[in-house]
Amino acid sequence: MNDDIGIAVGADKVSKAVDGPDGRLVILDDVSLALARGDSLAIVGESGSGKTTLARVIAGADTATAGDVLLDGARLTAERSPSQRRAIQLVSQNHRAALNRRRSVRHAPQNSAEPGQARRLGPQVMGQGKQ
Repeated sequence: MNDDIGIAVGADKVSKAVDGPDGRLVILDDVSLALARGDSLAIVGESGSGKTTLARVIAGADTATAGDVLLDGARLTAERSPSQRRAIQLVSQNHRAALNRRRSVRHAPQNSAEPGQARRLGPQVMGQGKQ
């Protein structure tokens, strides 16, 4: 992650694994992302794919087993200051208001990146422009 390009929040090779009844379960595996101020990122995936775990790790509500979360270029630890906790917060989503039941995950590929890749969403995707 490079603060010279204005990265406000980032994850650098973040992994999360837990011990389960059937052995080690890898929830996140080497996830990296970078958001500049004013950027938005949609993380979309199947139930159980690690979306909430990634958000919780970035917000400090859960800890990674490897990798770093960065805020304004500084590595965040599990013990965050009040200003760091205010800077990154979780916002719960009302799935009934957020999802269109008439569109399934099959409709998403034309508006999404390849697995493991990020894509900037424009106004057409977000419903603000012509469709």
